[in-house]
Amino acid sequence: MIPVFKPYLGAAETAASAEALELGWLGMGSYVAAFEDALATFLELGDDRHVAAVSTGHAALHLGLLLAGVGPGDEVITPSFNNVSDFQAILACGAWRATSRTARSRWRPASRSA
Repeated sequence: MIPVFKPYLGAAETAASAEALELGWLGMGSYVAAFEDALATFLELGDDRHVAAVSTGHAALHLGLLLAGVGPGDEVITPSFNNVSDFQAILACGAWRATSRTARSRWRPASRSA
């Protein structure tokens, strides 16, 4: 097996993980709510704005696309050299993905193909 990364977990992280499991949460539990509240306070958000933590990059992309108003019938242009979860999030909104040729020297969409 080729390791992609090795996480560093110290005693504090191990204890926090054990406590979350003892509370019965594998995901969006009290730690997440506390994080959302702390971040909203740090960002000085008013009562009409909120922080929402999500569990995956796909969920973040999907939520971002929905908040941007992307929906059925829309076309989202992305580089052809991309992660599959980007395409899945676009399709989950009912939109269609249009890939553009990628300029290898810059790893971004070539302006003529977009």
